[in-house]
Amino acid sequence: MDMNKKEALAPADAGRITGWLSALCAADGVPGAEDGPAAVLQEILSAYTGDIEVDPFHNVTARVREAGEGMPHILLDAHIDEVGLIVQKVEKGGLVRCVRDGGVDPRLIAGQEVTLHGVRPLPGVVVPPEGDKLPDTGGVYIDTGLGEEALRPILAPGDMVTFRGELVSFPGGRVTGKALDDRACAAAILYALELTKDEPLPCGVSVLFSSREEIGGMGAKTAAERLSPDQAIVSDVSFAFTPDADPDECGRMGEGAMIGAAPVLDRPMTAALKALAAEEGIPFQMEVMGGRTGTNADAVFSSGTGVRTALISLPQKYMHTPAELVDLADIAAVGRLMAAYLRHPLDGKEEG
Repeated sequence: MDMNKKEALAPADAGRITGWLSALCAADGVPGAEDGPAAVLQEILSAYTGDIEVDPFHNVTARVREAGEGMPHILLDAHIDEVGLIVQKVEKGGLVRCVRDGGVDPRLIAGQEVTLHGVRPLPGVVVPPEGDKLPDTGGVYIDTGLGEEALRPILAPGDMVTFRGELVSFPGGRVTGKALDDRACAAAILYALELTKDEPLPCGVSVLFSSREEIGGMGAKTAAERLSPDQAIVSDVSFAFTPDADPDECGRMGEGAMIGAAPVLDRPMTAALKALAAEEGIPFQMEVMGGRTGTNADAVFSSGTGVRTALISLPQKYMHTPAELVDLADIAAVGRLMAAYLRHPLDGKEEG
């Protein structure tokens, strides 16, 4: 089989994944305020386990399978925070000055519709810059149409600002919207649970939908230390090729899961994922990094006394914008590869 050939996704699976994405991406949750997507995931996870917890940091953890004697305990992780803004002050005249919450590129948000989450939600629009001058990282302005006196009882410094926009399906099995980084990988984990829910597995399984990845991965580190897995598979989006990018630095949409190779990642786990993908006809491509991965894998592998960690990424276009783009078949490939590893995990005794 051609590992770079896009596989057709069954309509039932496409509908299931799209349904998860619609619910997850509609929930607002910038770093430090992830309670919206956390609540959605609690409800979805109840179909797979009753052992679900949301900690004070909005990490959602679920113990899906207990590890039997001699079995490895495997953690699946994806983060649930989305990039956005934070209210800094209400200016005279009514404009709302904001700073970034996560890696928002100010060049890409001018004119975008947003929601300001104060005492009550307020619609707003990001003010385009004057002339060719781009807004700096500490001076993004939002116009709500209200004056200063009307705004002050509603908004306060520190209030969350999120981008607006519902999930939209494109022809060919692609979807676009906000917060697909990294709710699309959360959907991949859910798909892995769905694929394995009625099967006996030779491992314990926990899932972590972690907070605060966009500002450094602190949620994953604290939760992983508490869960203390033997092995972990982290999933996050990575850059898919666009005409302005170096093709050697990007994945390709529609060509499947991106298996990571990096010094911080466990080499036997990476090799096992490659072998499983080849054996089971799961489309995959490689993502080679020369140091840290820039994902929760960096936090998870160094948590506690150390966790053997692998990374499976999802190719995505237009990252950190209100119109991120992913392919449903790629999400399914990531979920299938996770499920394959849960069926055939390393026993934990191989040298890393």
